[in-house]
Amino acid sequence: MTDQEVQPNRGLPIWMPLAGMVVAFAFLVYAGTQIFPTLLGLVFPPEPPVPPDNATMISHNQIGPGADEWQYSSALTGCEIAKYVQDRVGGCIYDPSSQCTPDTMMPGPTEGTAYPVAKCVAIQGSGVASYRWLIQITTGHTPTDAKTRMRIYREATNRQQ
Repeated sequence: MTDQEVQPNRGLPIWMPLAGMVVAFAFLVYAGTQIFPTLLGLVFPPEPPVPPDNATMISHNQIGPGADEWQYSSALTGCEIAKYVQDRVGGCIYDPSSQCTPDTMMPGPTEGTAYPVAKCVAIQGSGVASYRWLIQITTGHTPTDAKTRMRIYREATNRQQ
């Protein structure tokens, strides 16, 4: 047999493994965009929606798996806190006796008489997980205490309900 009679053994064309790698990379990118936000939300869940410079944490309790409760106090008025929370997560319902609305911030009853300002219920999504917020805002506490208090519940769930 001469060299001309021997046919080289032909393998796969070079484009086939390259096409397979491109398909595998596209699948990894797609899977990563679906999984990464969920993992990020589990490792770094969202912080409570409180004004960054004007709130002091009184307590934080983990009340169950994926469920937390915070209490904050602030020198801001209840209307200011409610507007901040409304702008950040939404879902606020103002108590009529507070005389606060999303557009108006009128003073309510005198200090020393605690009264409800707003209750905010919102869902914040993070990948396939979501966080359900319940925020209760009261104001009018005595001058020795901070003027406004917030009770915040956060529950992690795996659906957008």
